[in-house]
Amino acid sequence: MTLMVGACHSLFSQTLEEWKTLDTTVFSIQYPADWILDLSGAQGTTFILSPPASKRNDGFQENINLNSQNLSEYGLDLDSYANLIFGQLRQRIAGFQVVSMDKNNAASPPYYKMIYQAEQDGHELQLEQFYWMVDGEAFLLTFTAEREKFPNAQLLCEKIMSTFTIK
Repeated sequence: MTLMVGACHSLFSQTLEEWKTLDTTVFSIQYPADWILDLSGAQGTTFILSPPASKRNDGFQENINLNSQNLSEYGLDLDSYANLIFGQLRQRIAGFQVVSMDKNNAASPPYYKMIYQAEQDGHELQLEQFYWMVDGEAFLLTFTAEREKFPNAQLLCEKIMSTFTIK
């Protein structure tokens, strides 16, 4: 899987070797050295990555985050998990509208990618999510930005997200 976010063009001059790596026993991800890594578990996340404060001036915090959950007792496969998430989003998220949804069976492990629009706390958002189900563990990797800023940030965020590896 290959992905990126473009909050600042100067970040494109950094090579992946100049990026930091979050490496756990379960996954790894690389990110620009000046991005902020939050491992506090805020909002039930495994991690939150965000651009430096100097690159934020609109009152909304663009970010990439990971949620993971052991669902082995429910016997869900990837398709069931994606359908469950889709149904929850449709019911719970104001202004929910799918832009695109695709499954990549050729990847190892296979995944779903969904881009959708939503409204939250007065912000019109666009989100890009990747879903995996590996040995009963569900992984949900999300990039969130304000709708009007999403296209400019998408390239770099997808680059960051493309480095995400499940072990």
